[in-house]
Order: sequence, then C-alpha cells, then structure tokens
Amino acid sequence: MNPVEVGHNHDQAGSTALMAAQFLMSFLGYIIRTEGKSAQR
Repeated sequence: MNPVEVGHNHDQAGSTALMAAQFLMSFLGYIIRTEGKSAQR
C-alpha cells in the first residue's frame, strides 16, 4: 500500500481524506482478523 497526498485545492470538500481514513481502518481490521485466524490454527 502506498499512501499519497491530495492537494487541498483538488479536494475542497475533504471527501478524499475521509475515504482514505475509512479505507485504512478497514484494511487494518482485515489484517487483525486474518492474523487472529492464523494464530488459532
């Protein structure tokens, strides 16, 4: 995963930052769930 910066003048509504935060939280949740399943085996 490669995070990038979006210029403020291209995202005046701030929706890109919100979407990035939601994606990051989902991705971290996926990793945590996957690690938990592999540790139980």
